Amino acid sequence: MKFVISSLFVVVGVVNLLPVAGVVSEGTVQRLYELDTLPHDVSFLLRHRAFLFSIIGLALIGAAFLPQYRVAAALAGVASMASYVILFFVLKPDNAALAKVAYIDIAALALLATAVTLHYRCGQG
Repeated sequence: MKFVISSLFVVVGVVNLLPVAGVVSEGTVQRLYELDTLPHDVSFLLRHRAFLFSIIGLALIGAAFLPQYRVAAALAGVASMASYVILFFVLKPDNAALAKVAYIDIAALALLATAVTLHYRCGQG
């Protein structure tokens, strides 16, 4: 069961690491979010957002191997992904790429909830 829990944390961590490619260039950010034009200031904010996701992703991956950090990493992951999903459904943007991110985050939240539940059921918490 420890392998399953660790694997779930790694998968969710990798999901949070995927946008890190956006840090390297404005063009990458445009492709990731399927945006035709992107003001430089907005590009800066999205690139910073990608960097912050990498921190959460690394924390989740680290928590896969260091159980004492799982709750803190899971809380950070839930705060990040749930806030995005809530904002997406409240603000209803018209961008298909943003919708894809919302649905991926919903799936990742389910995986993370499973991992935390198993963590506690197996007496690791």
